[in-house]
Amino acid sequence: MTIPSIEPERIPKMSRKFVLRVLKWYRPQTVRLLIAVFFILLAVAFTVAQPLILRDVVDRATAGGDFSQLAIAAALLVLLPVLSSGLNVAQNRILGTASASVTFNLRNAVYIHLQHLPYRMYVHAPPGEINARLSGDVQQTTNIIQRAFPEGLTSLLRLAGTLAVMFSLEWRLSLAAMLAVPLLGWVARKRNYAARKMAINAMQANAALGLQVAETTQPNGILSVRLFNRLQHEIERYLLLNRQVRDLEVAQNNLSANIIVLTSGIAAIGTALVYAVGGLLVLGNAFSIGTVIAFVAYLSGLYAALQILSSLPQGTAMALVGYQRIFELLDLETENLGPMRSDLPARAHGELRFENVTFQFNDEVPLRETARPWSVRLMGQSAQPSLTDNAANALENISFSLNPGQMLAIVGPSGAGKSTIFNLIPRLYDPDQGKIALDGQDLRDLPLEWLRQQISLVSQGIYIAPGTLGDNLRYARPEATDAELRSALEAANLAEWVESLPHGLETFLGQAGARLSGGERQRLAIARALLKNTPILLLDEATSHLDSINESLLQDALFRVRRERATLVIAHRLSTVHDADEILVLERGKIIERGVHKSLLAHSGLYARLYEKQFISNEKD
Repeated sequence: MTIPSIEPERIPKMSRKFVLRVLKWYRPQTVRLLIAVFFILLAVAFTVAQPLILRDVVDRATAGGDFSQLAIAAALLVLLPVLSSGLNVAQNRILGTASASVTFNLRNAVYIHLQHLPYRMYVHAPPGEINARLSGDVQQTTNIIQRAFPEGLTSLLRLAGTLAVMFSLEWRLSLAAMLAVPLLGWVARKRNYAARKMAINAMQANAALGLQVAETTQPNGILSVRLFNRLQHEIERYLLLNRQVRDLEVAQNNLSANIIVLTSGIAAIGTALVYAVGGLLVLGNAFSIGTVIAFVAYLSGLYAALQILSSLPQGTAMALVGYQRIFELLDLETENLGPMRSDLPARAHGELRFENVTFQFNDEVPLRETARPWSVRLMGQSAQPSLTDNAANALENISFSLNPGQMLAIVGPSGAGKSTIFNLIPRLYDPDQGKIALDGQDLRDLPLEWLRQQISLVSQGIYIAPGTLGDNLRYARPEATDAELRSALEAANLAEWVESLPHGLETFLGQAGARLSGGERQRLAIARALLKNTPILLLDEATSHLDSINESLLQDALFRVRRERATLVIAHRLSTVHDADEILVLERGKIIERGVHKSLLAHSGLYARLYEKQFISNEKD
């Protein structure tokens, strides 16, 4: 099987700064780690002592020594392994707790940081990459404290103790045993390079497989797959990705099996040399048979320690890759929260003003992608997206003002920049030029949290939170009473529907609101926005999924509530903006017409053409 190449930067460089940053996460676990080190030291001491006791047992048995002393030595041979095992269990529990604590802290830090990243990061981040770093990469880091630390320290101490005892007993046998070590080192080096390469490829392949499942099993994905008759295509794609995962697992298992055969063969050669040299020395009465047997026992421990040490770099490298990718995310700049201010009222007046606002999207991808390049590469396509270099402004010299009690409508063809204006008001983006002001103050001079408390948004992509209908309404105002909920539901023409439900406000809405129709989802979003009761109301195609009756009722409700707030509306259905105080007509990011409904119709421009087109379409219907 051909293993796709891996970018060199995938395996992080062990710089001092990087190592110290990794160690910082383990500092709170210092006490647990020191206790674990103490248990490891005791366990290694008991293990290293066992061959010496075995030597005494053999020598006393062959020489016909005192039976009581022989019994004590034999008892120690039983007791020491039990004590060593008990200590290993204790240190495993301690390190398990420490590892879980580090993972807990890492996940918390990553998730909290994610909540403070700019909106553009979620727009441009590769699909599935955020979840891969929050779950898979954090899990990878457990290799350090659960395996690399205890196994590495145990093996190093055992190696040092074993060599010290071996050379103190007989230097000639020790040299014979060491002849096999260079061969073991050469095998380990070759193994680690291939193993790390396979392990990183396996991580990418599993991420691609998970992404395929996530994209094709969520409601919108499965609907598209079935309506476009792409079932067979997606099944074949999954089978291809799964086959690659299987092949990588087979390759990893084969590599491990081959290494075991090689290292076992080398260890057998070393053991044979010890027996040969030891036998000659015993025949020459240089030392006893018990010493030879002890040497063989030490040799087994020596080679086992070397094999463990040779296998640790693979898991450690994967853990460091996980840390590298986590740090890459944690290093992303968070939102500018604005200044801390105590002079602002709890509720703004609601005067909104755009002054010569110009904005251009930055399409730079903030995170390197794991899953997508792999899956695209397997499908025989380029891993690099072919993006058109478009330097045009999304918005250019946009100016308007909106006061409380007024409704401003924004219309225009798709891609004209309507939703971009909405995104600038809660500072999901900041303008490149110009100024946006609320009550005469630049939005950038206001605390971000306070600013967003003044805005209610009903967007095209409606978020339905996990939980009940009541939970979703209170997502806007957790402290809202049931009476306030009913008032918002009545305003959104949802009250009768809620009363018809067997569990009312306690009705669960299913995954992402899958049990809701488009109209119910939209009216729920409107009710939630009205419940928040803010001075600025943003409605992005808020009635697009409603029938004419519900649309008319909702328009009446919005007319009543807009007396208390500034309302900004994006509409494709121009029948909903007849009574707007002003209508802005956008095309390619510029305002090309503005006025009220009648004057714009009389102007016979783009608005009139859009209206006429919709009127003819409605007549045909």
